[in-house]
Amino acid sequence: MPNPETPKKPVTLEELEADKKAHPERGIINGILVVERGSQELRGHIPKPLYDEMIYITRAFSLGKAEAAQYGAWEAIDRMCVHESGQDFLKWKTIQYDGPYRLFRGGMPIGLYESLTSTLEEKGYAPEDMATIVISCFVSKCNKAYQKRLKQLTEKFQVSEAEILDVFADDAKKIARDKKIEKLKLGEQLTEIDREKMD
Repeated sequence: MPNPETPKKPVTLEELEADKKAHPERGIINGILVVERGSQELRGHIPKPLYDEMIYITRAFSLGKAEAAQYGAWEAIDRMCVHESGQDFLKWKTIQYDGPYRLFRGGMPIGLYESLTSTLEEKGYAPEDMATIVISCFVSKCNKAYQKRLKQLTEKFQVSEAEILDVFADDAKKIARDKKIEKLKLGEQLTEIDREKMD
């Protein structure tokens, strides 16, 4: 039974508008909004083998690049908070990788992006390494679950792991192609980034 002393929650348009007018300070400290709305794109060139691994994992679990960016960002922040000294996330640089790179783009909530940027700066990492760090963390965090999923799919479809990986790559190309088709149908132009080869 409801407590008669508990204020009634606003439910009508008039009540909700009155509540908004009566409480303009909600979510604000010193006139500044604390929780920013929206997202920020994480963008950077990462080693192609790392990019491919990220694509395989996202496809295995029906995830997008935004989820990879978000999960990787959480993991990177968590690892840097647990370890006082900086960690060597940049395996690709330490092994002198000089192969091809791919552009990674994935959105994340503004608050998470700001926390990631601030934490990386505190630990002495360069902003241009952010995408590599985030995707490295995503790939390493998901590896055991990914290996399990890969095994499940090879058994389910009675095919080799290589065949499953080919299907993952093809699916990623299909998604990219369909986004471009949708963009063109809306009368928009493809950008230079959109025109990058789907390999």
